[in-house]
Amino acid sequence: MTIKGSKTRSKGTSSESAVGSLLSSSSINLLKGNSDPFNAYPVKINPEINELIAFYRDYLLPAQYHVPSTAWVSSANAKLDWTICISTLQEPTLAKAFIARSATVAAVLNPALRTLAMRYRLQSIQELRVRLLNHANQVGSDIIILQIIMLQKAEIVDKNLTAAAAHAKILQNLFQEQQRRNRTVNFTLLQYALWSDTQVSSIFMTPLAFDVGPSGWVVNTMQPLWAAALEQLRSIPQWTTLRDDSEKCLDPSVEGAELKAFFISRRTTLQTWLHYGLNGLPVPPLIMLWLTTTACLQQGRMIKHYIQAVHKVIQGMSPSSASGEKDGDSVEGKEYWYTQQYLILAEFVWTHHLSYKVEVCGIDLFDMVPTQLKNLRAALERAEDLSRDLTHHCSPKYQNARLWALFIGAHAEWLKSKSKQKTSEPFSPSHKDLLEMNQAEKKSPRAIKCSRDNENYDWESYREISNRWFSTRLARQVRDMKMSIWEDVYPVLRGFNYADVIQPLGEEVFNQAMDML
Repeated sequence: MTIKGSKTRSKGTSSESAVGSLLSSSSINLLKGNSDPFNAYPVKINPEINELIAFYRDYLLPAQYHVPSTAWVSSANAKLDWTICISTLQEPTLAKAFIARSATVAAVLNPALRTLAMRYRLQSIQELRVRLLNHANQVGSDIIILQIIMLQKAEIVDKNLTAAAAHAKILQNLFQEQQRRNRTVNFTLLQYALWSDTQVSSIFMTPLAFDVGPSGWVVNTMQPLWAAALEQLRSIPQWTTLRDDSEKCLDPSVEGAELKAFFISRRTTLQTWLHYGLNGLPVPPLIMLWLTTTACLQQGRMIKHYIQAVHKVIQGMSPSSASGEKDGDSVEGKEYWYTQQYLILAEFVWTHHLSYKVEVCGIDLFDMVPTQLKNLRAALERAEDLSRDLTHHCSPKYQNARLWALFIGAHAEWLKSKSKQKTSEPFSPSHKDLLEMNQAEKKSPRAIKCSRDNENYDWESYREISNRWFSTRLARQVRDMKMSIWEDVYPVLRGFNYADVIQPLGEEVFNQAMDML
């Protein structure tokens, strides 16, 4: 997710604040001992709090950076994250925000920790308000920004959209104030904030709080660093070829300037990750910054475009109606906008599994897949109905787009069904399921047993997923397109955004779907 922001600051313009030394400190070591018996820190660290800190290190940190729990130290970005987090323990209000964040995640697994999480969150918020009132000179400082980021991350996990969105707006204002005072921003913290804003916006399909427009604040702030990153990438001959292929080999059913730009960007991002990953190369900090921040920007723009596409269908607009006038009963126009919708949603689902998924003890903390699969299915069904109105059978114009979207849905459907409890009735967990869940909890820290809250389990969504709607429709689509083997389907998927890098592999999903015919 993250970037070495300290290396991307402009020389001579770093922010002078109390947290400056903390963010680069590596002197704190919590790897040994069960607490802080000598009260060396300004916040009390008893065994329970120490276990929450260890939980962040051993569970949440590896999940965020998609590395094994025993190998997170090999990730420069994970190490930077850990350094920042443990450095917060030197500052009371920051420490409470960090503890609140860890406890909020732990409370998803063990609801008994909700009270502790809320107590630390409220204490940190109260102290933040006092600081802002009494120390106006600290507005825009790293220490204030980091505290709000920690609190916002806790709110996102707690599904508190109102509070998370409010803090995102505050963060943009604080970054702008930091930029005004210091002529630069802390790019590490900005990247963290953008990532969090993207998560909450993707879950609820609401516009980002940050200004991600073509001439918005984020673009203007990041442009010099993006240009430097692209200069590095263009010096790699293989990358230039990959970038050109991302545009030239895009499927023609991806229509419209905004959607094309989105898919070209996502295809380029995927190929860049694969270039470094498959060759066993570390991603340079500047390239990592470009990858993650441009991904957040494109996600934000496409959320707006999706909302627009929904409104266009409601208004009965044609894609060619640049003046904004209604086009009456334009079936072709509605089909166009439904296609825009399901392509965006399918890409969001795919990218979630690639990049945005943070799974701890089998629970996806930012799970937007069930909701987006419902939306994806609805858009596909409506587009299918419209195309049949036109030709009495599915229109071939968007058949490749439909195939790709159905495949992504089938892949996500498979993953979700595998991650949920296997029950005879999808409405409630069986006694056997609960026993299996308890067995899975034995590896968790003592205070953070994975006691999943079954009252909040979305059994209705599970029932829909277990019906295998996407797999069934995928098989029919393959048959209608006169295909029969995986080698026929794979090139079509590559025309959008796909690589065989997530289990189950594509051929397995394909074979499972075809067996349903």
